[in-house]
Amino acid sequence: MMGPSGVTSLGYIGVLARDVAAWQRFGVEVLGLAVAHEPGGALSFRMDDYAQRIFVEASEHDDVSVLGWEIGDQDELATLAQRLKAADVSVSDGSAVECEQRKVNALIKFEDPAGTPLEVFCGARRANDPFRSSLVKSGFITGAQGLGHVVVNARNQKESQKFYCDLLGFRLSDQIIADVHGYKADIVFLHANTRHHSLALGEGQRKRIHHFMVEVG
Repeated sequence: MMGPSGVTSLGYIGVLARDVAAWQRFGVEVLGLAVAHEPGGALSFRMDDYAQRIFVEASEHDDVSVLGWEIGDQDELATLAQRLKAADVSVSDGSAVECEQRKVNALIKFEDPAGTPLEVFCGARRANDPFRSSLVKSGFITGAQGLGHVVVNARNQKESQKFYCDLLGFRLSDQIIADVHGYKADIVFLHANTRHHSLALGEGQRKRIHHFMVEVG
């Protein structure tokens, strides 16, 4: 069944890291991203015309701090907030400080059924200068498809699928159930745009996400 109108793409990823300097090397020298900001122990990266796509904060933990999903405008953001509240999801508005940190005009905050912190935002700010990567000459495929995709932890796959589809507007792409060289794979793939999936739901794991993907030209 087609879900309600909702998010359009994966907009940003927040990361907690014990070693921010290692993330800077990884982001620039391995992924080919560009450093956008380095404010007081934090770090953020660009991969296109958005002011930032990934931001890293110093922490005692190594995990994702938040996943940010984009939506069309403030009216759609307000409609989504009402839909979440009607489903008894605890929702709060992002503060002015948080919006400035994310480089967006407005956002709401809540958690998915597995406890992963989510934000939905509108009005992403653009950078003043073109993005260039010394490593990825072809650039990254983003635009309407967003940052890429992410595979998140799901304590209950059916519950998470219903949450993301019925409330946030994702649609089912497909599901893979297979024995891969002794590893029992059971993954649901969901899309919000023309990318095959912006979100996949895996089994329970130690961290909030299994991996994220960025696509080069």
